[in-house]
Amino acid sequence: MKPILVLAGLSALLLAGCASGTYVSEDTRTGFQNGTTTEQQVVAELGQPQQSGVTVAGGKSDTYTWLSGETPIDSVPIVALVAGPDSEYVTVTFEFNAQGVLMNSRATRWSSST
Repeated sequence: MKPILVLAGLSALLLAGCASGTYVSEDTRTGFQNGTTTEQQVVAELGQPQQSGVTVAGGKSDTYTWLSGETPIDSVPIVALVAGPDSEYVTVTFEFNAQGVLMNSRATRWSSST
């Protein structure tokens, strides 16, 4: 096998873990209007959520999760402590009433650097 193909394959493997999920910026999240925006509109713009659940009141909760900075080396704890990149983890949850209208949204952002 040619060295350039091996190098290209390794590069693709390392870059494969750089970001995963659906990133929802604060501007995008706040652009959806409580009491007006429907779940169908959110899904049309962001795609299917990574998690979805039913609320006690009969509504629905959709969560979008995004992770940046993770690489395959991060799965080796000791090595990740020394060589791991900065990571950012973002979850955005949209809560809809029983009619599918947005009632609330919230974001949680966490980052770490080594």
